[in-house]
Amino acid sequence: MIKAFSLIELTFVIIILGVLLAIATPRLSFNKNDANLLKIKSDLATIQANILHQKTASLLTAKVQEPVLNSDILLSINLAKWKVEDKKLIFNEEVEFSYDSNASIKCLSPQEICKKLEL
Repeated sequence: MIKAFSLIELTFVIIILGVLLAIATPRLSFNKNDANLLKIKSDLATIQANILHQKTASLLTAKVQEPVLNSDILLSINLAKWKVEDKKLIFNEEVEFSYDSNASIKCLSPQEICKKLEL
């Protein structure tokens, strides 16, 4: 007598695998937009750390001066996609943030990205 799986058993296994795949796929999918959001978040943390570092260094030398951000500083900390214009940080020519000397950063535009970042 040959032992094998019946057609009903194979059908149930395929259905169970399909349900597991349908549950796991959305949780495991990662697209370019998600990667950009993570990059923006990590870059903003780096920028905040740089602002606070400059502020602390000026306080330790007994100078009262505001931290300065410019494109050269951003390039030196490997943030080539960022620009600074009039107290605004611009990522990739499309996302704008404002910042102050206390390293407080606020997203200005576009609103759909700002909502996803939740700053």
